[in-house]
Amino acid sequence: MAEEAKPEVAVEQEAATTDDKGGKTFEERLAELKKPEAVPQPKEEEVNAQLSQLNSQTTTWEKRLTDLKSAIEKANALRDGGRSESKGIVDQLKAVRTRIKAASSEREDAFQQLREITQARQAQQKNLQDLRRSLKFEDIAQVSFYI
Repeated sequence: MAEEAKPEVAVEQEAATTDDKGGKTFEERLAELKKPEAVPQPKEEEVNAQLSQLNSQTTTWEKRLTDLKSAIEKANALRDGGRSESKGIVDQLKAVRTRIKAASSEREDAFQQLREITQARQAQQKNLQDLRRSLKFEDIAQVSFYI
């Protein structure tokens, strides 16, 4: 009941000045903090020396990069030149294959005509044999004999 008798304002001040972690007030914790040490300013001469060294390295690397790019472009040009030559050869090959295919087609057509003619000849031979069997006389002497 004694706690209930305290005014509310005093309780708020006590809560504001104390911390649950160590019982220290904000001011005490602030006093314990150390200011960071000042960072010394770099010397301009050292910075310029390092900068010039880095600039020389970048120019060296840029030169190497341009050399590599030119070598790659040269290799691509040679390769593309070879491609145009091989493209011409491939085009010739395609033309020859087209002619071979056309000749093969003509050959198949000629063989098909030969088969048709052979079948017609065989049919005519069979027809001739059938006619010979159906005749009564086998040669002219027999016909003369009966006349």
